[in-house]
Amino acid sequence: VDIEGNISDSVQEETYVRQRMLKAAKTKVFLCDSEKFGKTALYRLASMDEVDFAVFDRDFDGLDAKCNVL
Repeated sequence: VDIEGNISDSVQEETYVRQRMLKAAKTKVFLCDSEKFGKTALYRLASMDEVDFAVFDRDFDGLDAKCNVL
């Protein structure tokens, strides 16, 4: 996840499946460890504004997102 709140992935097939799962989910939760903060991969998965909750192992200072961050 980058500082603007864009969620990306490095595997095209997994990104496609995850996009379908997000589309079908009633409640969307994004789980990410801090090692991936500020990084961008080749395939865009979603925006943080498209998920309901984000769960991180520490604060992501400066993150631009409207979802609930836990």
